Amino acid sequence: MVRKLYFGQPWDEPGYPDSWISFEDNPEFSLTGAKSKFCQACLQALKKGLLSYEPGRGIDVGPGADCWKAVVAIEGMKSPEEARHFLEQHQDDFLPGEAGIHGKLGGGETPGQQQILMHADNIVKAVMYKESMKRWLMSHHPNPLNSYSTEQGCKHPFLELFGPVASRKQMMVPTSPQAVRAVLDLYLQDSTIASFDPVLGRRWKTPL
Repeated sequence: MVRKLYFGQPWDEPGYPDSWISFEDNPEFSLTGAKSKFCQACLQALKKGLLSYEPGRGIDVGPGADCWKAVVAIEGMKSPEEARHFLEQHQDDFLPGEAGIHGKLGGGETPGQQQILMHADNIVKAVMYKESMKRWLMSHHPNPLNSYSTEQGCKHPFLELFGPVASRKQMMVPTSPQAVRAVLDLYLQDSTIASFDPVLGRRWKTPL
């Protein structure tokens, strides 16, 4: 199939460290809007669990147990707009044969590096997306330092709380109990999340 991707407005809200641009193969951004509500429910469950956390007991991570992502990090790109231009140039063979895809560009945690992140319903699809994106990127980008991975849940709070576990369960026991307060203060302190508005094609902070 010939790929046609649609891109939202750049998201660079005050108080959030990284800039992102959402994309989808549906001009109405219906999947991205639904994912935003999923993320809100996930962080609500995580915050509730952390606020009532007792050492040695598990935290109900809610929808985060079923959240998967495939990620490629592209070296040599300094902004989400640059990553968007690259994806637009080579979108015809991006995830060939797959319909109903949605993801986002940006979040460069390393200078000169941007990410393409794809949402998936399960680990099987996340791995398939990762391998497909790896082949795609290798055919269009010469830099051998590009990286490829799968992630579960919301990367930073989940990784800091539970470590790089192979699979998540509904009830998770923090491997780093000392991180509970830090995660609450750093990621959930203002009780808001950047929710996607499909009509305007951008994200806004909304209450958790």
